[in-house]
Amino acid sequence: MKNILLSVSLLSLSLMFSCKKSDKPAIIDPVAQPTFSYTGKMEVSEFKVYKGGPGGGTEVSKDYTPESLWNDRVKNFTPPDHLIFKSKDTLSLLPNKVESDIIRYKLNGDTLLCHNRYADFWEVYGVKSKKCLSYKMTFYIFNRSNTPYTSFALGTEHGITLFKNVFISGRANFESLAQMTNTSDLMGWYNVNFIYESKDDI
Repeated sequence: MKNILLSVSLLSLSLMFSCKKSDKPAIIDPVAQPTFSYTGKMEVSEFKVYKGGPGGGTEVSKDYTPESLWNDRVKNFTPPDHLIFKSKDTLSLLPNKVESDIIRYKLNGDTLLCHNRYADFWEVYGVKSKKCLSYKMTFYIFNRSNTPYTSFALGTEHGITLFKNVFISGRANFESLAQMTNTSDLMGWYNVNFIYESKDDI
């Protein structure tokens, strides 16, 4: 599913509402290891649903809610407790105070880009100022029922999902809305921003 959810734009919209935008990109001190802690706030960036039919896929977002697609997954989802910039290029995620993942990162202005170790590309993971970080994640659902390929996926991914990056070539994927010809075909994503703040003097 990862190859479906590539993302490269809408970099700074959420920070306009969640965090005060810094005039200058934050500089990471590799010794200080600045820590950003989850505030408990989540903001919706985008909710899109497309359903198949004889004439191809059409947007039906107004006919669904996140709860109708993911049940209580969104409500019960727990993002990392802390995001720690361990060095100038290493980001550590600490859910439940246990270090579970290490991610390579780089900053492009105030945009946080993280490296996908499985597909070898950089993705937009968030927007960062000196004291605030808007961390992006996606809830997704995908169902392809038209032959000769059938596939289904439901879950979460770090980073942001955009329409232009969803429809790509591949046996399990839809190359375009025109391929969604079965009424059971479904594609949906729910982009959210988890808000983190830092108390470090960085």
